[in-house]
Amino acid sequence: MYSAELLFSKHLRKLRKNSNLTQEKLAEKAGIEYKYVQMLEGKKPPSPTLRTLTKIAKALEMQAWELIRFD
Repeated sequence: MYSAELLFSKHLRKLRKNSNLTQEKLAEKAGIEYKYVQMLEGKKPPSPTLRTLTKIAKALEMQAWELIRFD
């Protein structure tokens, strides 16, 4: 069974790649550190704050809730 953080990590990577963005470009668009995006997509990701989720969602041109919908 996967943790919520790991599910988010895999989902974020998929969404980022579907948007044809590198980790660096996503970080730039979201106004967050590249290393943090790298951590979020890693094997032991931290839990992002709501503020960070909102920034990432805006950068990916979607709603924040779509980032945590792991269908």
